[in-house]
Parts: sequence; structure tokens; C-alpha cells
Amino acid sequence: MTALLIVSLDEVSLALPVAQVIEVVRAVAITPVPGCPDVVEGVVNVRGEPLPAYDLRGRFGLARRAVHRDDHLVIVDVGARGSAVVRVNRAHELRDIAPELVAGATSSTDPLIRGLARLHDGLLVVCDLAAFLTDLEAERTAHAIATRQETT
Repeated sequence: MTALLIVSLDEVSLALPVAQVIEVVRAVAITPVPGCPDVVEGVVNVRGEPLPAYDLRGRFGLARRAVHRDDHLVIVDVGARGSAVVRVNRAHELRDIAPELVAGATSSTDPLIRGLARLHDGLLVVCDLAAFLTDLEAERTAHAIATRQETT
């Protein structure tokens, strides 16, 4: 079985591999950081550590909107890049899905999309958050956050 965290962005249902999820918390303010690429909303202070907040809404072509008090932040492990945060409308449930129900995204040009899960209650886009940023975007983000920390 593949363990997935089901989340939503407006009407879009996404699945995040539980192996990448550290925790889910209520939304807090996201501080914009000059110099970050457009796909990074800013930073969130998580227990004294500034983590980049990835903009899933922008990556999926949804309109930007302000943080709402009912939003959730999902703190995730993004591999060699450490940890990051993604803001979602809601984290709904953990679900075990049979691997044969997850089709690889062989035709997708976006490395963020790992595959699609066909379930009895709909289709889920399975995301690979370790592939969210390109190397250049990750480098720009790390530099912008480090520069911000030096000036505050």
C-alpha cells in the first residue's frame, strides 16, 4: 500500500506521499522574501527555522489568495533541500492506496506530478514535493532567505 495525505486547493484534490510529510499545522502568516522565485510564497518560521513556503496554487494555475485562518500548512521533507511548507485549503485524511491504482505520470512535463490515483470517489494528483523547485529556483530561494536572515 502507498500511504498518501489527501489535501485540497479549492476544488483540486492532491495527494502527498506520507513519507514526505512531517506534520500538518494551522496556517500562520507567510512572510514574503524579495528575490525568491514566483513559486515560493515566502518563509514561515517553524520553531525558529525559516522554511520556504511553496506556492502550490501558482504551480497548478490557481489564483493567489491571502492566507485564511482555516488553511493548513503541511511541513514536508524535500530530500536534500531539507524541509519546506506548502499551504493548502485543507488537509483531509491519510489514505492507504494500492500501488496499482497509482498510474505514473509518463506524459507530464512537470516533475512535481508523480502520478494520478484513480479512486472510487475521484482522481487525485500525486505530488512529489522534492521535485517542486528546479535547482536554480532552490538556489535563488536559499540565497534570498539567507540574505533576509543577515539583514534582520
